[in-house]
Amino acid sequence: DPRFKAITSSELDALRIEVSVLSPLETLQWEDEAGALAQLRPGIDGVMVEYGHHRNLFLPQMWREFPDTALFVGNLKYKGGLPPDFWDATLTLRRFTAAVWREEHDHIQHNEAPHV
Repeated sequence: DPRFKAITSSELDALRIEVSVLSPLETLQWEDEAGALAQLRPGIDGVMVEYGHHRNLFLPQMWREFPDTALFVGNLKYKGGLPPDFWDATLTLRRFTAAVWREEHDHIQHNEAPHV
């Protein structure tokens, strides 16, 4: 990822790897912002937002940082280059789940994606 400095050999022992395998994307149908936000399941759904050339994705794990639905989507839009309070009828929201494998000191932990 060009946004970050390269990892050095001295950092390898502290490094833990996490892999998220995403489910197929489900495009949400909504009448207004409140209707769209009501369809999101905190702690379960990852979300992709698209508007014009703006596009961004938050994995389900990001709910730990932003547990409120409006805050979650606002930060998702902001990271994608849109104002947090932006809303438009042509905005696209897609949700997904993820199966996560996380390296823990001496073993691999697997969290299965919730069945929907």
